[in-house]
Amino acid sequence: MISIITPVYNGEKFIESCLQVVINQNFAEVEHIIIDGGSTDKTIDILEHYANQYSHIRRISEKDQGQSDAMNKGITMAQGLIIGILNVDDFYEPNVISRIWELFKTLPEPSLIVGNCNMWDHREKLIQLNNKS
Repeated sequence: MISIITPVYNGEKFIESCLQVVINQNFAEVEHIIIDGGSTDKTIDILEHYANQYSHIRRISEKDQGQSDAMNKGITMAQGLIIGILNVDDFYEPNVISRIWELFKTLPEPSLIVGNCNMWDHREKLIQLNNKS
């Protein structure tokens, strides 16, 4: 199993698309752990709606000490052999979870994978990053 951890606080603008990113991966052996820091907007309502429809979504909502504390709580809850972090305003490319699963089968334990990152500006225009080392 792969555990995806998403820390969130007042993320109603992004939480639905974040949940959809994992749902649309079409990978059966995944759990999506949402650690909500006690949101006061509609984040919790959106989480409840999706958690009632999708059994792979696990969530808690309680005050925390920030993003790192939330991620640590998620790691503690995780049941997967592989742990990924997906921030609420980020996304994964299609089928990336399946690709990661297959790649990890070929790697020694423990292993760490870090992927490339695309960034958009405030106008939702892709910022071209220089990937040369």
